[in-house]
Amino acid sequence: WAADIPNSQGFIAELTQGISLASYRYRDFTAKPRTEKQYHFAVAEPKVAKTNHLKSAAIADGVALARDLTNKPAAELYPESFADAAKELKRLGVKIKVLEPKDLAKLNMGALLAVGKGSERGPRLVVAHWQGSDDAAVALVGKGITFDSGGYNIKATGTSIARMKSDMAGAATVLGTVKAMAASKAPVNLVGIMPLAENMVSGRAMIPGDVIKTAQGLTVEVLNTDAEGRLVLADGLWYAREQYQPQVVVDVATLTGSKVRALGVEYAGLFSDSEPLVQQLTYAGQQVGEKLWRLPLDPAYGEELHSSIADLTNTGREGSAGASSAAMFLKRFAGDQPWAHLDIAGNALVRSDTQLAPAGATGYGVRLLSHWLEQHKFSENQ
Repeated sequence: WAADIPNSQGFIAELTQGISLASYRYRDFTAKPRTEKQYHFAVAEPKVAKTNHLKSAAIADGVALARDLTNKPAAELYPESFADAAKELKRLGVKIKVLEPKDLAKLNMGALLAVGKGSERGPRLVVAHWQGSDDAAVALVGKGITFDSGGYNIKATGTSIARMKSDMAGAATVLGTVKAMAASKAPVNLVGIMPLAENMVSGRAMIPGDVIKTAQGLTVEVLNTDAEGRLVLADGLWYAREQYQPQVVVDVATLTGSKVRALGVEYAGLFSDSEPLVQQLTYAGQQVGEKLWRLPLDPAYGEELHSSIADLTNTGREGSAGASSAAMFLKRFAGDQPWAHLDIAGNALVRSDTQLAPAGATGYGVRLLSHWLEQHKFSENQ
């Protein structure tokens, strides 16, 4: 097919990426044969077109990785096996570090350990570092609850609990983005932090009323064991700050049903006090069709987290703006550098085919974050 249009090289790259995204199928548990198709494009500047295509294909591969991980059943994907999948990125030059429960204990990561202690498969913290430049790091922190039963505040319906294999989609997005940047040799110093745990029910599990101590030193009264994502992110955000001193931090999480009730599945929720960061991420989302809508990050929501026996609770008042109170919880651990929280609940899975994704995992956020990372020189913009 010959393209004779302005900026055809970039257009062809976007078109081929769209074809790749739309043709994705998760095939670990089906014998259906895959039909292969080939497309041929004639372009005026082959070298430019090839360069654009390689970058575009790297992002599509990152999306595919995020989709594969999110689609896997929880029996196949748990903290240790997620860590094994991350190790595959070593071939691209990504440095992988895996912290096991004994390592987490030495770092006093009481929140991540508390969420994971109900499972026989212990928690992990995975670090994936692509050092494509000598600039200060950009940190992405992804929620990695590989299965969320709700704990003792168990999820009430079979429909909701059956989809909870996807509660690690934030971590999958982070790992997919690191892969995209590494595969394209992007000139960015990117570190992905993925706290991973199964939130299960057992005689060892965290129970409502427990008080846990985070790595930052703040204590949390656990009023609801189903508000566990913010707990693992608390330790993940602390680790990113302490170990890498990043110039900017973005966390990604399927965090709250409140976000879905507010925005549905068309937009992900964006929370940040950094106006430049809000503008950058919003624009990146518009460019790739992964839209963000800014929701309030207000001290009033933080006041709902008052505890009479600890530094804060892990939930706000019943019936309140849960997405905003959750974001205010995270803000206590985010640090002073620019930070944004992306709540992708409702965006990580689709029930029916869309133009770019079959039913199932979408890999939402990989294209958005990749576009943002490629477009900004952070030391000049933050």
